[in-house]
Amino acid sequence: MISGNAALSDILLDFASTPNPLGSGARAIGMGGAFIGVADDATAASWNPGGLIQLEKPEVSIVGNFVHRIEDIVPNHTMGAKGFQSIDLEELNYFSISNDFQWNDLYMVFSLNYQKLYNFNREWDFPIALNNITLPVVGTADIQAQQHYRQDGSLSALGFAFSMQLTRQLSVGFTINYWDEDICNNKWEEFNSIDSAEAYMEMGGVQLPPVNINDILRHDEYTFEGINYNLGILFRPVEDFTIGMVYKTQFNANIAHWIYTNGVLESVLDEKMKMPASYGIGISYRFSQNFRVSADYYETQWQHFMVRDENDNEVSGVTKQHDSQSDVEPTRQIRVGAEYYFTQPAYRIPFRCGLFYDPAPSNGNVDDYWGFSSGSGFISGNIEFDMAYQYRKGKDVGDTIVREYNFEMDVEEHLLFGSLIVSF
Repeated sequence: MISGNAALSDILLDFASTPNPLGSGARAIGMGGAFIGVADDATAASWNPGGLIQLEKPEVSIVGNFVHRIEDIVPNHTMGAKGFQSIDLEELNYFSISNDFQWNDLYMVFSLNYQKLYNFNREWDFPIALNNITLPVVGTADIQAQQHYRQDGSLSALGFAFSMQLTRQLSVGFTINYWDEDICNNKWEEFNSIDSAEAYMEMGGVQLPPVNINDILRHDEYTFEGINYNLGILFRPVEDFTIGMVYKTQFNANIAHWIYTNGVLESVLDEKMKMPASYGIGISYRFSQNFRVSADYYETQWQHFMVRDENDNEVSGVTKQHDSQSDVEPTRQIRVGAEYYFTQPAYRIPFRCGLFYDPAPSNGNVDDYWGFSSGSGFISGNIEFDMAYQYRKGKDVGDTIVREYNFEMDVEEHLLFGSLIVSF
């Protein structure tokens, strides 16, 4: 029998998108995600709530995105798994409503936001070959089968953001994020099946006829609930130069976990997930009314990403092993971007570009992902429409997904973002 539901179901939380907590918006993505020191539109609550104070009018924003991801599984001599796997996805990425007001000498901005932060959608279908599997009595056997794995779902947060101007140069803000299953549909599912499995056994030097193995289907469902906070500062030491800082707090999430085997509910588990803290700093300099450059550094403490079962057994959420057996490092992102506006009396057309290094957590060393982005749009009156394209690539990554089988793959990800912001 193939143990562990073949190899792929031993996954509690497997990020298909970037696991690092980023903000939203086609404008920011077009600048390579270097937006902590900019944060001057309605998406600021997701990047740096201290920058919300720069909104001078009530605004409504909506962001949608399209994802095309290709995962090329490197031929594996142990599993036999190989080949291109791809998935397409369309989704609402962000929505916000913001309003400003003044009380005495204090200028303040409130914002209500919905943001989709993590995407888990993935689908793999390929033949596998497991060699020298130990079987009782018989000895060893080679097993061939068809593996199908699908993961669906996402994590989103409903946020309430507030920003206040303390001085002409300094503003602060915070966002309270509610990760709720009922409001934001925070859940994901895993389907893992083994079909057409046959065992080729040898006894006493004699090759036995192949033995059919019953199909196996495991289905896991998870829901996710918790609360965390984003704290942000925006400082303008001199005209046209800004420094932004953001801190996103660690939090404990409640996980309800249903396990089905061949359609039969086997157990319902109450688990905990400790989501890691992260922080970033960004700078932005505006050379003129039409030209700006920016750069961000961002770090996520994945060594503190832990999963605890209902018996208080705790393992790393990255390696699925005890903390003493894991060697997980923080991920450190670098992002740079620029934007230029072509200005006419009745409209403005932006041109944006960016580069980034966006590693994913792994055991021993991080998985390296690099990418670039570009974008444009159209601004007229109180309406701003933006589009952005992002390309993200990783080579020889994903070894912790199926840790027992020396697994790795190459990843290419293409994303299209569209944003609409209306001010009043």
